[in-house]
Amino acid sequence: MRHRRLMAGITQEDVGKVLGISFQQVQKYENGTNRMSAGRLYVLANLLNVSVNDLFVGLDPMSQASRAVDDELRRVEQFAASREGMNLNLAYLDAPNARVRKLAIELLRLDVDRSDKNTAGSHGIRN
Repeated sequence: MRHRRLMAGITQEDVGKVLGISFQQVQKYENGTNRMSAGRLYVLANLLNVSVNDLFVGLDPMSQASRAVDDELRRVEQFAASREGMNLNLAYLDAPNARVRKLAIELLRLDVDRSDKNTAGSHGIRN
């Protein structure tokens, strides 16, 4: 966004006026501190005489959200590969019916919720 704005010779104040926001908010958008709505992206693209896609050129295709999902999947894979994970998964799969499996999940979630309340900043994981 900043690169396109500078190429067009437009100030942050000018962008702010068109978008109805302060130049400080424009700075936050340019620094990635705040997210911009789709509507504002559209208006900005028109102001800069580029397509909305042009505003994304050069960005890392893997967003923070994607990284968070990948991190969670990595945790699950590591646990599933452990002896404890294998035993838990096999016990779950061997459970006699769906109600027993559902109760097992609820019991674990209840313990995690209770641990989180008792330990600030904890993930509720105990060794």
